[in-house]
Amino acid sequence: MKSMGKSILVFSDWFDPAYKAGGPVRSLLNLTTHWPFATCVFTSNEDLDHQGSMEGVKANQWVERSKNVRVFYQSASHRSLSALRKVILSERWGAYYI
Repeated sequence: MKSMGKSILVFSDWFDPAYKAGGPVRSLLNLTTHWPFATCVFTSNEDLDHQGSMEGVKANQWVERSKNVRVFYQSASHRSLSALRKVILSERWGAYYI
């Protein structure tokens, strides 16, 4: 991903195409779509109150969503502190959005 400066790493419980969490999902999608920063979103591959992964979502890998947005949809079976640490240390992030 090419950007001006370093990327922002965003942590969120849910991200598009999740929709059951409502406004926060839409707000984060709009924010990352319109701000001028390269953004990486680290999130779950599940929707709120839904067991199992969302259809059509590739889990446990970075997925390019748009020109400046990549998403890592982490599955429940891969959630651990070591996996989180690996993502945090994978780049020199310009900022964290939690």
